[in-house]
Amino acid sequence: MTISSEIVQWDHTSISELIKTADRLLYQAKRSGRNTILQ
Repeated sequence: MTISSEIVQWDHTSISELIKTADRLLYQAKRSGRNTILQ
């Protein structure tokens, strides 16, 4: 089992921007290899 994850800090921007950032970081983590956490 492997995991790729992201940590996003909400800086009071819109929820859609928060989701876009989280999505971008998740796919970046997946491209970086297994067992990766980005923030």
